[in-house]
Amino acid sequence: AGEGAGANAGEGAGANAGEGAGANAGEGAGANAGEGAGANAGAGAGVPNAGGGGSAGAGAGVPNAGGGGDAGAGAGVPGAEGGGDAGAGAGVPNAGGGGDAGAGAGVPNAEGGGDAGAGAGVPGAPLRWRRRAALTALLAAGLLGVLAPVGCLTGRHTGKWSVLPLSGGLNLWLGNAPDLCQTLTLRPGERWQELVEEPARLKGERRPGEQERYFLSKTAEAARQEPGVLLGNLGRKTLRLFASRELPRNLDLYAARPYSSLLSALVWKLGPFGFPFGLLLPLGGLGLWTERRRIPPPVWLALAGLCLALVLVFPTARHRLPMVPLLAPLAALGGMALWRAFGTVSWRGLLPGGALALGLLGLGTLPGVFCEERGPFAGELHLGAGAYHAKHGRLVEARRQYEEALQRAPSLHEARVNLGVLLHRQGDRQGALAQYDEALSRRPRSAQALLGRALVLLDLDRPGAALEDLRALVRVEPWAPGHRFLLGQVLARLGLFREAQAAFRAADRRAPDDPQTLNALAWLASGRDDPSLRRPGEAIGLAKRACALTGRKDPSLIDTLAVAHEAAGDLDRARALYAEAAHLARSQGKTALALQIEERLRAAGGAGAPPPPPPAMEP
Repeated sequence: AGEGAGANAGEGAGANAGEGAGANAGEGAGANAGEGAGANAGAGAGVPNAGGGGSAGAGAGVPNAGGGGDAGAGAGVPGAEGGGDAGAGAGVPNAGGGGDAGAGAGVPNAEGGGDAGAGAGVPGAPLRWRRRAALTALLAAGLLGVLAPVGCLTGRHTGKWSVLPLSGGLNLWLGNAPDLCQTLTLRPGERWQELVEEPARLKGERRPGEQERYFLSKTAEAARQEPGVLLGNLGRKTLRLFASRELPRNLDLYAARPYSSLLSALVWKLGPFGFPFGLLLPLGGLGLWTERRRIPPPVWLALAGLCLALVLVFPTARHRLPMVPLLAPLAALGGMALWRAFGTVSWRGLLPGGALALGLLGLGTLPGVFCEERGPFAGELHLGAGAYHAKHGRLVEARRQYEEALQRAPSLHEARVNLGVLLHRQGDRQGALAQYDEALSRRPRSAQALLGRALVLLDLDRPGAALEDLRALVRVEPWAPGHRFLLGQVLARLGLFREAQAAFRAADRRAPDDPQTLNALAWLASGRDDPSLRRPGEAIGLAKRACALTGRKDPSLIDTLAVAHEAAGDLDRARALYAEAAHLARSQGKTALALQIEERLRAAGGAGAPPPPPPAMEP
């Protein structure tokens, strides 16, 4: 209330009219004047008709004390009104607040701040609280309108109503695992995929909600077993939160700087100091201190909430980004405070804030380089470029990017595996084999490299060598049905039909109702390859399921059903199915398959090959 008439009416327009004659008159003394400075106090120096604080800023407990009649009128503005009955003290009966305060500069008869800033217990207060309640309700309705549909859609697709990402449990584990550096340096790749698939592999939990609960439980268990380690990691993450450098997660901004002049100017580091956060944070701290009484509670709450969330999970450049819109205006205020201090050579008021700013600067610089900053980011940049070109069919450029990635980071496993896949696609089997051999020499249990090398060996007609890689692959990833299916195919190719059947059954248990697995089991149960496995009834049932799952659009599955009926002795039904399968294969342009089926039709006593389809049905 002692800050002049009305809502900061002493800060009205025109040469700080509230700081005119009787310097800082709002801080004077006088009986029953509160903190006002006598009648007509605060008038602008030499300003005609500039009203001042008549009975301004009445003290608490003074009945009917008016505040700042016609105070703070604009400099040289005749008749400009200001602050009548403004800023009454708390608990003052009938004390008005801020009528017509803070008239604008050079605006005749401009009014401002009607009934503003009434104290507690003042009749004007309910209006202000009603406005606040209305704004709060409007904000809540807006939030609900955005979040409710998100929660409903998430619940429909995942079985859990949530407005937060379902990767929250995984991220919480990454930031609170006992070995913090091991998890924070994980990025998309083979080892990352192993962690993501851990709930399905160990618990059979495949739904997103189940996987989130798995990692939340894992984090809680680690905290119970090693609380000291958890507290130490929270301290380490706090240091990371205030780091001046941009900490990487999947990508590193500094690795991309050579390819962007704009990024080079806006983001850089000099030793342990990083720009711009190295300036934004200490200046923001200074602004937070110097303007602490004027900063509204939501800003404090937002800053505290963001800091707490980042320390609980883990801070990186992209996770910390929402702090920037809050820190930027605070940093501007801190810079203005420094400018004013330089101009007036008055540093006393800045000492606490300056100490805070220097502390934040040291906190963001002195801890040095963290483990997640030492990754092979330059190589990963070229790895990503290579994957992009390969996806769009530009194989030559993709190969060049993969080779550049390996030149920059020879231990980059994913780049070597991707290069092997690319060389295999280009027909360079020996080159692909060399890349897989090198990858497996560095990481013997790499599922991607084992699978890639097995496929190359099969193309080189070396199924025996491929079998060893596939057996190792199944030991590394026993939960993957595709690995077991491929193992069964190679075993059947080598004549090990009983082992192949066991592999196909294991694949079927892990992925029920897969048509190709059912087809392989039906073929073996027909006894066509191994009479000791002959189970015609089982073969017919499996083949029917496979055909139904594909809508009878796969001629190879219909062919297997025909083989099963022939094994059961139902030759008429077998011949009809052979004819249907051969006709479908020709209509789809699968001439080699059609010839095989027609040969079986003739062997089953058919009248010969079915007539070719009409020309309109040719693909």
